[in-house]
Amino acid sequence: MRAYNTAMLVNDDEIVAGERIILSRPANVVIARAEFGLPRFRHDHLLRLVGFADHEAVGGRLYLTTYRVLFAAHVFNRVTGRFSIPLPAIVDLRDVSRLLVKQVVIITPERPFVFVVRRAPALIAAIQAASADLSSEQAAYLRERVPGGTSAWTVG
Repeated sequence: MRAYNTAMLVNDDEIVAGERIILSRPANVVIARAEFGLPRFRHDHLLRLVGFADHEAVGGRLYLTTYRVLFAAHVFNRVTGRFSIPLPAIVDLRDVSRLLVKQVVIITPERPFVFVVRRAPALIAAIQAASADLSSEQAAYLRERVPGGTSAWTVG
């Protein structure tokens, strides 16, 4: 079994009882600059070439746990923090990769989350498998108790 260094971005107190990390990989989450009031970069017009017009990729680490998808941004971003998406909240998953930019969209009732991540089909399959492993009781519990949303973001 492969071991992951989770100490970098996720603390033990962020993992709820019975939750375990299934996989971890470097990722970027794509955000709309306007949503966070971020000014333009000097050469951000070049981002249109890879489909990121008016958007920014926040680097960090994506974790798939037995209960949720958790993203933790590293400190080298203009926006930092973390958010989680409980598995029962996922309505759809899509591989929207274009050429060299590998992307997965996780759609929830609240909003879509776009991640730039390697091995997009494998990530989608792992999320689907983790979701299928949840009992209806676990899913109900998670809807009520697992932290979700984007409230932990910090603009700096």
